[in-house]
Amino acid sequence: MKQHQMFSASISCQRDCLLKIIYTATALVRLEFSDTTSEQPSAHLPTSPWFLPLLADKMNAYFQGKQVDFDSIPLSFDNASLFQQRVWQTVKHVPYGNTASYKDIASSLGIPRASRAVGRALATNPILIIIPCHRILTSDGKIGGYRAGTAYKEKLLAMERHCTHELERTRESAIATLQQSTHG
Repeated sequence: MKQHQMFSASISCQRDCLLKIIYTATALVRLEFSDTTSEQPSAHLPTSPWFLPLLADKMNAYFQGKQVDFDSIPLSFDNASLFQQRVWQTVKHVPYGNTASYKDIASSLGIPRASRAVGRALATNPILIIIPCHRILTSDGKIGGYRAGTAYKEKLLAMERHCTHELERTRESAIATLQQSTHG
């Protein structure tokens, strides 16, 4: 397996959110919340592949409460097992504002008794938010674990739920207005 030169940088998404990224010239390798408040966003990146400005724009939109499609960001899973990759690809399909259980993910992979293995794979998810493991809960609806800590998981879920409810209210209001204008 060919090793690629890795670079790291920070992206500021809002006042209290700094993301640390690790990337190669061709793909994102890791994305996580920065745990140091003294770290500053990178002004000049040692190598700036085409996808970094797009990633920064998409992360800012996400933290502004917008539903974002991250499929155009190239991801690298060179050090992951095939099972981990299957779990992560499956989790990418859990819609914004929704949740699934570890058991749901295991069942969708055709191995319904592998809930714990799914949990272990998600605990090693290197690319938080883009692979939305924060949307995965225990079978009884409890928060479960999160590599960045359950406080981050709860904040992300609350933000997505709030934005989804706001979008639904706006849509319902638009439909009601349209119905009134066509019947009135």
